[in-house]
Amino acid sequence: MRKKPTMSDLTTYLIDTDHIEPEFSTLRRTMPEFISDGVLVLDTRLQTVIDSHTELEMSLQAIADAWNADTRHVQAFLRHNWNDLASLLDALVKGEQP
Repeated sequence: MRKKPTMSDLTTYLIDTDHIEPEFSTLRRTMPEFISDGVLVLDTRLQTVIDSHTELEMSLQAIADAWNADTRHVQAFLRHNWNDLASLLDALVKGEQP
């Protein structure tokens, strides 16, 4: 049986924003500096997100809040492309942060 992912399972997680352009509507509203030709770096040791172009930092909880508020098709897109990250965000929304 595969164990449920936790934030400690991922130390650094890169997301190529070229391939997610309009999909992250709430995340874009949460992070106005989020740009389509960048890479987001999620460092779970710091529990922050750093946009490599703007050096914007925000808490993973803020990302989880945006995730929880976003539409079902956006969540499905993320689950398909980055399932482990989606599982971590689900855990944050449920208050299961380790």
